[in-house]
Amino acid sequence: MTIKALRSASALALLLGLGFANAAHAQEAKADSPQSEPTAPQDTRRDVVIVTAQKRAESVQDIGMAVTAVNSETREEIGLNTLTDFTNFAPGLTFSVGNDRIGMRGVNRNTNNFGIRTGVSNYVDGVYVPSSIVATASRRPIMVDRTEVVRGPQGTLYGRDSIGGALNIISKRPTKDFHTELNVGAGSFDTNVLDLSVSGPITDYLRYRVVGTREKQGEGFLKNASGGESEGLRNDAYNYEFQLAGEIGESINWFARAGHIYWQKAGAPGARTSAGDRQPYDTRLFAVGANALAPNSAYGYIAPSYTQVGSFIGNPTVNDPYSFNTDTKGVATLTGGDDGALEVIWNGPGFDVKYLGGYSFYKYNFLADNDASPVTSFQARIYPFSPAGTLTTVRPGRTTEYNEQRATFSNEVNFISTWDGPLQAIAGLYQYQENFDQPIYVWYNNAPISPTSNRVLVNPATGAVTGIAPTATPTRFGNAVSTYTSNGGISDSYGIFTQVDWTFNDAFKLTGGLRYSKDYSWIEERGRVMCYYTSTCQAAGATAASPGADATDQAFYGAQLSLYPNGSPGVLNTSAANPSGATTDPLTGNRIRHMADSWSAVTGMARLDWTPTKDTLVFLNYARGYKGGGFNASSFAPIPEVNPEHINSYELGWKQDIPQYFLTVNTDLYYYDYKGYQVPNTVIPLPVGTAAAVPYTAFVNLPKIETTGIEIETTWAPTEAFRLLLNYGFTNPEIKEATGLVDSTDPLARLPGAKPTGTIVGARYDASGNLVDGQVGQDVSGNITPFTPKNKVSVNAIYTFDLQNWGSLTASASYSWQDATYSSIFNRYTNRTPSWDLTNFRLLWNSSDRHFSVIGFINNIFDGVQYDGRTSALRRADAVAASATQGGAVSATTTARTIPQTMNYCATSAATTINPLGNNGNGSLAESCITYSEQYRMPRWGGIELQFHF
Repeated sequence: MTIKALRSASALALLLGLGFANAAHAQEAKADSPQSEPTAPQDTRRDVVIVTAQKRAESVQDIGMAVTAVNSETREEIGLNTLTDFTNFAPGLTFSVGNDRIGMRGVNRNTNNFGIRTGVSNYVDGVYVPSSIVATASRRPIMVDRTEVVRGPQGTLYGRDSIGGALNIISKRPTKDFHTELNVGAGSFDTNVLDLSVSGPITDYLRYRVVGTREKQGEGFLKNASGGESEGLRNDAYNYEFQLAGEIGESINWFARAGHIYWQKAGAPGARTSAGDRQPYDTRLFAVGANALAPNSAYGYIAPSYTQVGSFIGNPTVNDPYSFNTDTKGVATLTGGDDGALEVIWNGPGFDVKYLGGYSFYKYNFLADNDASPVTSFQARIYPFSPAGTLTTVRPGRTTEYNEQRATFSNEVNFISTWDGPLQAIAGLYQYQENFDQPIYVWYNNAPISPTSNRVLVNPATGAVTGIAPTATPTRFGNAVSTYTSNGGISDSYGIFTQVDWTFNDAFKLTGGLRYSKDYSWIEERGRVMCYYTSTCQAAGATAASPGADATDQAFYGAQLSLYPNGSPGVLNTSAANPSGATTDPLTGNRIRHMADSWSAVTGMARLDWTPTKDTLVFLNYARGYKGGGFNASSFAPIPEVNPEHINSYELGWKQDIPQYFLTVNTDLYYYDYKGYQVPNTVIPLPVGTAAAVPYTAFVNLPKIETTGIEIETTWAPTEAFRLLLNYGFTNPEIKEATGLVDSTDPLARLPGAKPTGTIVGARYDASGNLVDGQVGQDVSGNITPFTPKNKVSVNAIYTFDLQNWGSLTASASYSWQDATYSSIFNRYTNRTPSWDLTNFRLLWNSSDRHFSVIGFINNIFDGVQYDGRTSALRRADAVAASATQGGAVSATTTARTIPQTMNYCATSAATTINPLGNNGNGSLAESCITYSEQYRMPRWGGIELQFHF
């Protein structure tokens, strides 16, 4: 089917009012109770999933909420095994694999900085978990009984308030009878899978479940031309979990779970899902301006001599998007991932009291190649280190180590009514604390990091790594940590909430909810910059006009702090003598700043449900959503704090069963009045045109976004053997007000489609008077929020052949299509991810006694390209980089040939005809004006899995 035909079909489906609900072979369960067990479905053509989205066991069709729920049987038939699979299936849900960021209806997270929280909450058995790595992405299907995608603001029923929605994972639980499940699988890219679970009774009042998984993918889909190991979703992982459940007397039920996750990946989240920039290597010595901290490794290709790993010369990604060329493998490791939950329910006279406690911890490390080439050394004359007539050997290898460490615990108490009558209520108290640290290092030639301090410097006399005094100037070429940044701290959240249902006649029910939320955040940010080639170690962002660097702090990260005299909200320890609030640690040389603040909000909801017949539900819902403020920690931004977000959500829903045709149609229309959307951006402060008006990067609140959308979910089962599902979602989160923002890829607002709104700030010119640096603010109104496809479609057809004594054979075919997205609020073709589609096919054979199953599958059967995103950046160098006084003058020989360093970037003059995504013909360097790289999902892969159930 062509994209044009698919769009026409989607429009027709919309006009006819068709759409699909994720209905499935239900496993009826009283999900409030930890001892819940599945029972056989009553009618395979009419089953719906039982959910606990409102903390009661209810059918999806009976609740006035937009919920997509999938149980284990449907997941096996369709092949919904990963969070990415669910985003293809569920309307409104998005997930960036490489960045580990979940979005819903245009509400998403634009950073992994722990100072800013996510807008979509992850829950495992009711416990909030801040990262989808632990909550969803690392759990195999054998561990999960049901997944619920709850769209829209959630606050009056969920412990941690969520402005965008919630993703609930409900674990398979201990069974009353002995049960064992063993899965063995193999597939493409040298993939092997082993799952095992054992469950059963210990006593009449105590049950257990033990489950473990092992998964390994030995090959990646991205090849290293240098001869190194392949990357791109390689994986070596295991996960295990222990559960206990039981009763104490006649009135107390309890459930406890504890698990551990480990994996090492040469792929997402974090590691390589892109081969890199699609342009020839940039061969200037200092490719990113006068304040570059290190030489560019690709310069070696035009140097008198160089060494490299492997024999392939240049960038293979130019001609092959699945091939890269580096000397260091990118590896992401989850060295510790623990989580647990304790649920205790006391069944009182007409009400239940439920306690839910949770804990999670994970430690994540990502080691990445940062110089993007296989060059290991080259020679050049570099002022002031190379005496006249000599060359210096430079080892340009550069590595980044990104770390995350997070520990959380929470406590929640719910009062849930069970009495008879038209009035029902739920109330709750919630407490949550998160302790975190997020250190990031960039260093050269794999320099060791001191376990006791961050004093890893370069001796200016010898070039050796040593723990010299932090105030000494780290210069010369050698092994050295270049930058160190971190933010560590504590976040606390508290909530009190209630929701009341009043069924005042057979047709109408009124629901109202109220919540009070209080959030606290305390953060210590740390930073140090150690220049690699200058004799003065000028701080990042400093210029000759406004140096910013403290003479006693050669590693001051964020020099622009000194330019803003009054501190900023949330920054502690400011004074007239120290307006920035930052100090220098005399032992480590780190710049340190403390920030703290709190935010609170009263939110709520009101809903009217109308059930004119037992097969029809129409609901009108209003909800107020809130997301607390935060800090842009580790960047030392002069204004680090960002204010809260708020949403007023209006939703009209219609859920319709048509029993005589075995058809279910669920439709939602919604409108969001969204204020304060938190997004990182370059800010041009006032007054413009002065030395004090140095642009800086910070999180800003966009004044207004209006989101309109429609979601249609339909299931049709015309026969016992055949079932068809179709989901469609339209989301349009349009930015209505936002000006003066700088596009880092087009800072002068000269590319086609730019909407400049301000004056050039921070202008610098070369010797000929050409503008080579500066920023211009733009208007982004009319654009949509990042990573949000306007249209999404998924279709699944399932047919089951009855083989009598030979069991049954189920064939399942799925098709998904997703509209183009943007990775930036600027919505330019430089960050536009093309639309893509995906076709999967599965065969599932079940033995007649249901004890043995065989699953064969081919995903992405037509080997199309599925994109996870596109990133772009400006490739430029300033004229100042050629100045000997800035340490940037270079010579490729011992005599005179000077390598030009200046490259005026895109459209710096009216006469330009540069193609931003092609070679710009800058002298002999043949460099591109804008670099871009595309992140991918898996190419075609398949496999087989054997399942044993006893």
